[in-house]
Amino acid sequence: MENLRNLENRIQTLEDIENIKKLKARYFNTIDRKLWLELADCFSEDGVWESQRLPVKVEGAEAIVKFIKGREDGDHIINTHQGHNIEIEIINKTTARSICQSYHYREDIKENIRRQNAVFYEDNYIKEKGCWKIKYTRILPIYLNESKTGD
Repeated sequence: MENLRNLENRIQTLEDIENIKKLKARYFNTIDRKLWLELADCFSEDGVWESQRLPVKVEGAEAIVKFIKGREDGDHIINTHQGHNIEIEIINKTTARSICQSYHYREDIKENIRRQNAVFYEDNYIKEKGCWKIKYTRILPIYLNESKTGD
């Protein structure tokens, strides 16, 4: 019986890790596709989004979406985020944390500015009503390369 419980716990851990990977991918995809309602669903209601490059700290899912949408909305902004090398640690049944590298390409057609950067995301997650949500994310810069398009 103990072996069965151990197996069930291991399977649950693997399912939780996979669901967190999907959540992180959904976070990147919703920004790139400008799906603002879906972006809000990635965060807990009291989630926190922090960038050390800007620097800025935004609290609450609605405020996070409003901030990101204010920077990224419009047909003149093109984004692609690529998340890599995610390390996920399940702390217990309702909390987890991860670190993830991200490469981000952003082009502003109006301003003729192209930006390529790499960052680390340090994330904390919470499981609410059976679904993983981002509770806290902190973006740590690695490098930034910005140029005018056509250069």
